[in-house]
Amino acid sequence: MCYDIINMIEVNSTIKDYLNVRHKALVVGVFEGQQASDFKVLNELTNDEIFEDFKTNEFNGELKKISMYHSKKEPKRIMFIGLGKREEFNKERARECAAHAAKFLQNRNFKAFSIELFEGLEPYDAAYAINEGIQLALYNFLYYKTRELDKINQITKYEIKCAKSNKKDVDKAIEHSNKVIKAVYLARDLANEPSSDKNPDLMVKRIKEEVKGTTLKLKVLDYEEIKKLGMNLIVAVNKGSAYPAKFVILEHKAKAKEKVVLVGKGITFDSGGIQLKPERGLEEMKYDICGAATVVATLKAVNELNLNINVVGLVPLTENMPSGAAYKPGDIFKSYSGKTVEILHTDAEGRLILADALAYAKKFKPSAVIDLATLTGACVVALGNEYAGLFSNDETLSNKIKNAGDSVYERVWPMPLVEEYKDDIKSAFADIKNLGERGSAGAITAALFLQEFIDYPWAHIDIAGTAYILKDKPYKPKGGTGFGVRLLVEMLENWKK
Repeated sequence: MCYDIINMIEVNSTIKDYLNVRHKALVVGVFEGQQASDFKVLNELTNDEIFEDFKTNEFNGELKKISMYHSKKEPKRIMFIGLGKREEFNKERARECAAHAAKFLQNRNFKAFSIELFEGLEPYDAAYAINEGIQLALYNFLYYKTRELDKINQITKYEIKCAKSNKKDVDKAIEHSNKVIKAVYLARDLANEPSSDKNPDLMVKRIKEEVKGTTLKLKVLDYEEIKKLGMNLIVAVNKGSAYPAKFVILEHKAKAKEKVVLVGKGITFDSGGIQLKPERGLEEMKYDICGAATVVATLKAVNELNLNINVVGLVPLTENMPSGAAYKPGDIFKSYSGKTVEILHTDAEGRLILADALAYAKKFKPSAVIDLATLTGACVVALGNEYAGLFSNDETLSNKIKNAGDSVYERVWPMPLVEEYKDDIKSAFADIKNLGERGSAGAITAALFLQEFIDYPWAHIDIAGTAYILKDKPYKPKGGTGFGVRLLVEMLENWKK
């Protein structure tokens, strides 16, 4: 497993001065309807090119449209990026515009640049969004590349130029956002690692490395301890693997009364068990660890930010593999909660390990429990890859999650826990079965299965569609997205509001 120091882009703030720009490129955001006269100083540097473009409507501030100008002095290139209509401008547009500008420059071999603080938002919010957009867009996963690295251009630094009166807010935004972005990088790294380098043993090793230098409390239950505790659903899923299961407990302790438990599905590779998945897309099953990756990364961010709320992370880790010892359809196991579960399908394994973890969460006397999992293809069919599915038995908790997701644009969509569908997971031979009716409400019946193991305020976030992507988005490169880290940090930071 590769766990070199996470290399983020160096960023700082400087006082806005067009005649004192330290880098070769300056990015300036322009709204539709802005006048050429707003950029008189820059126009003089470009021999009236800017005024000419405004006059001919060659550049008009259209959203994400870019126009590059040569300058007589530093900066050698002045880049205008359209911010669209001022009244429609928000934090997400700021992220996307900053990301678009940064990728444009990186693709043209710039190593550094300056960017003027966007107008239209509070200075803190604008700087925060700019930094998120740039840093998240330029993330890469190159640990396994050995050839032609010299041909891969990477921006290594940039600066945000702002008014002197805004510098303090901009600096605060950079400091805070960098801690969260670093956690997103970690979640993405854990997701993108090949499964050969992140079996349960290696995952524990990586988590131990990440915990060093923090005040996080770490406890790891090995296979024998898991078995002794009666976490037989985790043991069942682990039967086919050559690597023993682990159960990671991370704790961030604060003086507050509130305690939130986060549970992450940690299937380090999901073959489907003896009911093998189809060959197409099987390589994507290294991403079945994304729920666990988000929980580990969130705990790291919460600790670095020293949030005044108690947070516990529970991460069951195992592969789901076929072998002569693997669990089979028709098997029945007694869970940690005492309920018995009949196995209908070995590829419905995520809900099994989560069930034991959710039942175990009760010992922490939580104010609320939230689990995250790449749980069902049915959720992807329903919501695609822009929204995660949100199921909850508590409206207040659901609203906290949804509001946080809307704020950081990691959006969730509330889904129903349909009482009538509970009959679909009743078993003739055990208390419950791990699969509902085929082809019918799969995301809902999976959530209803999990609900059988909780008796506290709870939410389940199905991130199957949002945890990883197969093509680039504005500030999400192909691969693991780190979805959920920014949402959870936002929610936990504003828990009492």
